[in-house]
Amino acid sequence: MENTLLDKKSVKTKPLTSYSVAPKNVDDPPFLKLSCKQACGYMKNLFLVMLPISITLAIEVGYTLMNLYFVGTFNDGDLLGGVGLGNTCVNCIGIYTILAMNTGL
Repeated sequence: MENTLLDKKSVKTKPLTSYSVAPKNVDDPPFLKLSCKQACGYMKNLFLVMLPISITLAIEVGYTLMNLYFVGTFNDGDLLGGVGLGNTCVNCIGIYTILAMNTGL
């Protein structure tokens, strides 16, 4: 049985909607036909696509924790609660709305 998912000509000529994620034969799933080099290539492409969003989320967690740590040194619960509420509003209204729109593109 020929695997059309890995055939470069079929990838260029067939529309994306014609592909099925589920294997046609349960005993012969497509991922078993991948060579190590092809699997590494797919993982590299996945990592390159994943990298910008991962950096963005790491920076977001970093500045949130810096705000909380700095205000936490004042030992004032009202300030700490205000910064926590402010971080929540910035995340929900600003950052995650923009990330959701970018993901939908």
